[in-house]
Amino acid sequence: MNALRHCRTLLIILISTWGTTCLADEAASSVEEGRYLATIAGCIGCHTDSENGGQPFAGDKELKSQFGTFYSPNITPDKETGIGNWSDEEFIRALKLGLSPEGEHYYPAFPYTSFTGMTPKDILSIKRFLETLKPVKNSSREHITSWPISDRSMLGLWKRMNFPPQTPARDAQFPRDRGAYLVESVLHCGECHTPRYSSGGILRHRHLSGSHLSAQNERVPNITSHKRDGIGGWTPHQIMGFLATGTTPDLRQTKGSMAEVIREITSKLDANDLRAIADYLTRTPPIPSLDNPLPSHRRWWLDPEN
Repeated sequence: MNALRHCRTLLIILISTWGTTCLADEAASSVEEGRYLATIAGCIGCHTDSENGGQPFAGDKELKSQFGTFYSPNITPDKETGIGNWSDEEFIRALKLGLSPEGEHYYPAFPYTSFTGMTPKDILSIKRFLETLKPVKNSSREHITSWPISDRSMLGLWKRMNFPPQTPARDAQFPRDRGAYLVESVLHCGECHTPRYSSGGILRHRHLSGSHLSAQNERVPNITSHKRDGIGGWTPHQIMGFLATGTTPDLRQTKGSMAEVIREITSKLDANDLRAIADYLTRTPPIPSLDNPLPSHRRWWLDPEN
């Protein structure tokens, strides 16, 4: 009887130890996946004021646009100035719905308009990684905007017109959907590579066909499969090489903001994800580029075909 009791006790200890080890391994895996996703989503670049020696992920980076100057928030686990007190649900709501824990609308300088397509699992993996960071006490500066943009309540109307929350792509971990998931949601390529109405809404019928970033005075190229204006003449291998090194098929080195994107983001993609992105971009509809950026006085209801 004593031997049987001893065996039962030993079995319970073994099961408990195995379960604890599995949970620890799962947690570690989630943190590493979150680290990877945070890297390729560009979190550190947008939330680090590197020009002024800011701490990683502590926010206050200046983001200029034609709508004003925005300053990124602190996303370290500091409880006063960061996200240390955020629940999982609040973090998911921020990325998928563009809402703060208090229910305040975020400006779309934060690309929740693309992150909305991410799976809750991936969003929480990013949060698990951020929770491992050293808390940094740092409050971001107030955004510099003028009316009506300064009135956040107007953002609710803007969202109703420009922001349809998405359902995450099915089977996002598999190659047939992975490329779309990465391009459209995680890497949010369309935020820069798609032209916008003067209201800031994306021209979805001209998806990935290039844009003009007026604040940076920079022309963003067409990355659809259009043969003349886009990258339709590139092979998947050439696309992968460009994303990894910044070198075009004709051996030119990319410059401008894309050089930073390659250095900080796409060069960190693993081979499978590079391949999935390249495959997806070769299958995008071929859309010609607009010859000129939309005039500032034009409105979305006046430009149904442009």
